[in-house]
Amino acid sequence: MRVLLCYLFLVLSSFVNAQVNSDSLWSVWSDESAPVMTRLEALKSIDYTKDYNLRFGNHVDTAFYHLQLGYDLAELHGLKEWMGETLINQGNLFNKKSEPAKAKEWFLRSRAIGEEIGDQNLIGKCSYNIGLGYMFKGDFANGFPEFSRANDIFKENGNEKLQAHSLEKWPSCAPNRTI
Repeated sequence: MRVLLCYLFLVLSSFVNAQVNSDSLWSVWSDESAPVMTRLEALKSIDYTKDYNLRFGNHVDTAFYHLQLGYDLAELHGLKEWMGETLINQGNLFNKKSEPAKAKEWFLRSRAIGEEIGDQNLIGKCSYNIGLGYMFKGDFANGFPEFSRANDIFKENGNEKLQAHSLEKWPSCAPNRTI
């Protein structure tokens, strides 16, 4: 009985701690006197806390709402790179909801921002995600050029991790091509 009570206490206390962390992050986000980047980082962190796990859990609509709050604040302050990253994350949520056309729309909006500000890494991430959308639909002819573009950008920027992600998709999109 004591073991069961101890176990129950430990389990319940872990939930309380997680809620406090998320509440603290929400307080930072809500504090309009805090620096903009601090608020945006707090909002981003909320999505990754273990009690919310919004981007990877089942709370897609809540995650989209949080991302939109961040996008709106970034737009208000002209933080284009942050806006682009937010659009990518929103596009990924549309993919999770099995809405690839809407996801592509968000990725294209993000890529346009990347092109406007000259952020090659952002452009590469968008191309990669667009390529994934084509791949999942079985449209390998359109997926391959997107992965290829992403690979070239990541290679040029020395981003080996993202380059590896784009290269791993090539066999799926171009089984008769060699790297």
